Amino acid sequence: MIIMFMKLLLALTLAFSGCAKKNDVSQASDADQVKQTEKAETQKAAKEKMEEAKASEPATVGPITVVQAEACRSVENRTPVATADQFPSDVGKLYLYTNVQLEPGSETSIQHVWYHGNKEMAKVKLPVKGPRWRTYSSKVIDSSWTGDWRVEIKTNEDQLIKSVSFNVK
Repeated sequence: MIIMFMKLLLALTLAFSGCAKKNDVSQASDADQVKQTEKAETQKAAKEKMEEAKASEPATVGPITVVQAEACRSVENRTPVATADQFPSDVGKLYLYTNVQLEPGSETSIQHVWYHGNKEMAKVKLPVKGPRWRTYSSKVIDSSWTGDWRVEIKTNEDQLIKSVSFNVK
């Protein structure tokens, strides 16, 4: 009887120690998952900051420098209002505001080419008549046109100067 009791006690001890080890492994796995999630979120935030910084950097092609380009809900007093990279599907109309610098004494024009996904939706030619020129184009957005959008800012010769991306949800 004592031998059977000892075997039972040994079996229970082994069973409980195995559970404890399994729990330790489970806790370690949970901690690893938390660390991986935090690392992924940190990497995502860093990538977004890099893209944001890149989007705000001036871009130059030939004599044209795009100092600022932003998608927004309106333009008032030659200034963008309610800039964002995400807009609701009922936004109605969006604008692409562009601040351009040009070599003194030059005049030219730029193009705003609006894309929904990879489909060209509009092309607007805009004059640039001074060393510092602020301009914009607009596009009425149907509520069914959700998804990724971009507006490419190009020279007259179709050279890409800068691209601005946003999403309609």
